[in-house]
Amino acid sequence: MKKTENIGRRQALALLGATLGGHGLARASSFPDRPVTIVVPFSAGGSTDVVARLVAARLQQRLGQSFIVDNRGGAGGNIGATAAARARPDGYTVLYATLSLLVFNEFIYTKMPFRSDELTPLALTVKAPLVMCTATTSGVQSLTDLLDRMRRAPGGLSYASAGSGSASHVAASMLLQQQGLAAVHVPYKGSGPAANDLLSNTVAFCFDSPVVYAPHIKAGTLKGLAVTGPQRIPTLPDVPTFAQVGLPNFDASTWNAWMAPAGTPPAIADLLAREIQAVHAEAEFRARLAEIGAVSVSDHGPQQTAQFIAQEKQRWKPYVVNSGAKVD
Repeated sequence: MKKTENIGRRQALALLGATLGGHGLARASSFPDRPVTIVVPFSAGGSTDVVARLVAARLQQRLGQSFIVDNRGGAGGNIGATAAARARPDGYTVLYATLSLLVFNEFIYTKMPFRSDELTPLALTVKAPLVMCTATTSGVQSLTDLLDRMRRAPGGLSYASAGSGSASHVAASMLLQQQGLAAVHVPYKGSGPAANDLLSNTVAFCFDSPVVYAPHIKAGTLKGLAVTGPQRIPTLPDVPTFAQVGLPNFDASTWNAWMAPAGTPPAIADLLAREIQAVHAEAEFRARLAEIGAVSVSDHGPQQTAQFIAQEKQRWKPYVVNSGAKVD
């Protein structure tokens, strides 16, 4: 009897969708009825991948279908983003994107493999601060101390990044541009190698995720000079914000957003956006993100996310262009 009732309910929803002239509504009423792929355009184990898997597990519980993470790294996220943009726009493929992918790459790559209008925003869900660090053995006592050293020796110090055009690169370049300072950029292939040379004091400073540097700061091998964002983070309560050390206008926090192929039915896109936002509104989930230094966002739907990305492109463009980052 129960099976017959379920069939009748699905038929009624489909009939309602057709009656209202909303074939998209009819499709949304049964969505998802098979696994959904989440394209993470970076390698497994990174902060983006970790958060995507946390969300996937919660969506699976909420919607009763598997949400499978597909890591497709390479080309600063462009390989995975292109695969997502060209996927069938039926809601069964979504992209978990980053600031660097959606904003920086447009100004860094000579030719982008996909157009920005091939992806439609679903939700902005995470804002994540960066922490600026130096080796404890460097003798630097504070951000002011480091800035003074750079003023006394223009171009004499170097800084590491996780790669040319990465958030760690552009954040450092932004600080230098705003302060009228110069330092030598040393790009690495990822956060790990950059952290190794920072620990050995081969480079003077580096920006990166608290996930990367918090263990070293707590161990006393790195000194956290400041964190981006409006407030201190629970994982590094003793590290001040840039505003607290006298730089209130410096904001280099990163963020993540969920995207879908353009042409995804609005009813399905809205359903995905609502469910993703609902996950990020859960107290337990927000607490879990706070543990890794991220702030959960649950009030940016498709329209607000589109507006936010457009504003971020305008804000970051001069800093990215002037950073000198370029990939052919």
